[in-house]
Amino acid sequence: MRRLALALAALLCTVLVLAALLLFIALRALTPASGEWRHVVQIGPWQRELSVPALIRVATHPLAASLIDGRSIDTSAGRWQLRARSDGRFEADCAPCSLRLRALGSAPLTLARAHLQARRAGADRFDGTLWLGEGAHSVALAWRAHLTANGLVLDATLKDAPAAELVHVFGHDIPEAQR
Repeated sequence: MRRLALALAALLCTVLVLAALLLFIALRALTPASGEWRHVVQIGPWQRELSVPALIRVATHPLAASLIDGRSIDTSAGRWQLRARSDGRFEADCAPCSLRLRALGSAPLTLARAHLQARRAGADRFDGTLWLGEGAHSVALAWRAHLTANGLVLDATLKDAPAAELVHVFGHDIPEAQR
């Protein structure tokens, strides 16, 4: 009986040491390099700076898809509901969503809905489509992005859409559209 208790205690200690080692390795891998894009997260009572590029790589890895599926993220734009699809794509919905563009002034544009589809297109490369608005009155932006240590280099193209659709999506926040 004593041998069994010692064996179980040794097994428990081994499992705890391995779990601590795994946590240490994971946190070390997510530690931002000097000058790297970073974000502070709360882990229980502790705060820790993590590398955003590393978090994006981990979150979009096929093995991590089930970890983000069904979760939500609160951002300055609104709450995004995340889904991982079986074909490797990721989807996110934000409704309502606010969009701040320096080129359009300090006031945010409020959108009824934003729907994002994304997929990995290679090492640190992503592409997809962002739909703004709802249903028949939505406009689509095709985009490609390259993840760097300092941020995300984004190239987006607005797909052909009648001006009336753009006014419908953005018009309630643009004073000139009210005339």
